Amino acid sequence: MTDHRSVLAVEDNDEDFEILRVAFAATGVSNPLLRCFGAYEALELLNRRASAGAKNLPALVLLDINLPDMDGRDVLQRIRADDRLRAIPTVMMSTSTSPDDVAKCYEYYASGYLVKPLSLEGFEFKVRALVDFWLRAVLLPNSVV
Repeated sequence: MTDHRSVLAVEDNDEDFEILRVAFAATGVSNPLLRCFGAYEALELLNRRASAGAKNLPALVLLDINLPDMDGRDVLQRIRADDRLRAIPTVMMSTSTSPDDVAKCYEYYASGYLVKPLSLEGFEFKVRALVDFWLRAVLLPNSVV
């Protein structure tokens, strides 16, 4: 059964978000795609939704590493430190292929690390695979069935 809760994208770059939005729409899923521009906005949204109950949490968080107000890895650490949020699958997104960046994200318990492709076609391919796995194939915590 498909989980129809929202997907939260934490992305400050308008162009990157637009490519993500187009790629996400191309998958045909009905999950709403929410956007936060920065870390503090995302943490506030997650805390507000957690206070309203687990069924209000996003099914998935797509978290850019390079945010203007806080490093995405720090946001990931805060998500994982909060009992109400830690089970949300959180996939890091970056243009970086640095082994140090990848290792640090997994050290902080990222659910995955997606390298942002330069082309729309490449992004659509990766987003389709991500959606097929996280929103269609697996049963997520706090799923609404």
